[in-house]
Amino acid sequence: MNQSAFIEKFTLLPTQSGPLSGLSFAVKDFIDVQHYVTGCGNLVWKSSHEKAEKNADCVDKLLLAGAQCLGKTVCDEMGFSLSGKNFFYADGPFILKFFRP
Repeated sequence: MNQSAFIEKFTLLPTQSGPLSGLSFAVKDFIDVQHYVTGCGNLVWKSSHEKAEKNADCVDKLLLAGAQCLGKTVCDEMGFSLSGKNFFYADGPFILKFFRP
């Protein structure tokens, strides 16, 4: 079983140096990243949508501040759960222990 929080790993380098230089971030699968499909935690949704044409503003702001993006992370399917469980992706160590059966 895959124990990673990432559904896609990639690197987006900072667009300039700034107060976040040397730091990294990951993007939940609800947030657009240019050239990647935003799947909202659902593979059916992901397969029926196109790649994002541009980054969400929050991604651009982090890149402008010097941080680098390491990829997209698992999210609750369509944002409907607080447990972190998702039918399409394996449970990772990031799911809170008290939600496990």
